[in-house]
Amino acid sequence: MESRRRVQWRGTVAFGVLVAFAAVLVLTGCGGDSESEGASSSVTPVSSPTETATPIESLTPSESPSESPSPADSGESVTIGRNQEYRVTADGSTVTIICDGGGEIYVLADDATVTITGRGQDLEVRGSGNTVRARQITAVDVYGSVNDVRVDSATEADAYGDRNNVRVDELRVMDVYGNRNSARLGAVREIEVTGNDNRITWRSGNPKIDDEGNGNRVTRQ
Repeated sequence: MESRRRVQWRGTVAFGVLVAFAAVLVLTGCGGDSESEGASSSVTPVSSPTETATPIESLTPSESPSESPSPADSGESVTIGRNQEYRVTADGSTVTIICDGGGEIYVLADDATVTITGRGQDLEVRGSGNTVRARQITAVDVYGSVNDVRVDSATEADAYGDRNNVRVDELRVMDVYGNRNSARLGAVREIEVTGNDNRITWRSGNPKIDDEGNGNRVTRQ
């Protein structure tokens, strides 16, 4: 009887050990799976949207007020204002330029007829054989040859070319650098000549005369 009880007790103990061991295995297996899942699962970072930088186009400067007006057809007129310029480039053309409080005129053509009204800032005649008439210009420069330039009123006139006819009714300073030019002046304050064989006359005033050339004739009309 006692031996049967011992066998039963030992069987109970053995069964308890087996149950406990199985429980340990179950817990170990669950823990291992959890750790495995934790190790194997990776967190995919949410990538922030990548903005593609759009290149900034270079700014095109706006048209400045100094932009030259479109060339006028022969026989037509064009108006320019302060800080604007106009270039006469067509040989043999006839152009009327209206200066509205300023402007620069460049006569680059040959044998053109140019009429300038209003008050302009600068007049440059670089071509040859041109006929130019202007009312009021601050500065007149004649670089070409065989041009006929007449201006009612100017502050300063310079003749750099040769064989030009320059006439200014009212002038402050006349400079003649070229040769064989003819200058007819009205009222003038100062006359300077460095070229040769030029003919210069004035009508009124008592101008200061500086003649450094040869064969020049500077006389009162």
